[in-house]
Amino acid sequence: HRLPGAPGRLVTETAVWGALIVLAAISYVVAGTSGFFTTVSGRAFTTLADTLGAGEFDCGEDRRYGKNGREVWIKASYNPIFDQRGRPFKVVKYATDVTEEKRDLQAYTTQVQTVIAHCRAGRLSERTDPEAAGSRYKPMLEGINDILDTTLAPINVLRVHLERIAKGDLTAKVTDHFEGDHALLQRSLNATLDALNDAMRRVRAVASRVEVGSRDL
Repeated sequence: HRLPGAPGRLVTETAVWGALIVLAAISYVVAGTSGFFTTVSGRAFTTLADTLGAGEFDCGEDRRYGKNGREVWIKASYNPIFDQRGRPFKVVKYATDVTEEKRDLQAYTTQVQTVIAHCRAGRLSERTDPEAAGSRYKPMLEGINDILDTTLAPINVLRVHLERIAKGDLTAKVTDHFEGDHALLQRSLNATLDALNDAMRRVRAVASRVEVGSRDL
């Protein structure tokens, strides 16, 4: 549907530009606020007009601001309508208010980035706030918390046993049931305790022999 010839192109551009200006001026019922103006740059607006003037469909997300300064995101599709000669002469726009989705996505991203920063800094007790990003992201944030809880619980058990060992308790074997990499840590700690206990037995045996030898002398 590309239009050959300058006159037809001029008519098409005039029609498309007129349609776009009208679309930019109308208030969006889906947003519930009147007096929106577009934040799309002049060059982007020109590109959109060229696309529609060439008879091509276009869609995307646009940011708008109301008279009160409230930011609104609109997901819109622009559909050129052709006359009997195959030239675009008007544009039909379908728009949906996706402001809440955009805000929830931003809140979700912030929550994830924050908990990642905490983990990198060793603050493993920090968690996301599942209520911060709306219902659509709540299950994912709860899932992240569950992963952290599941990962950290065996580590806390191992920490308690290490503290007992540090205080001289060489009976502090880990008897909990662990899986995967946690089980490897458990076996390593218990093997270390076995080695320490074996070394202590040998030390006691040597000390006993030394004591007997001293008495003989």
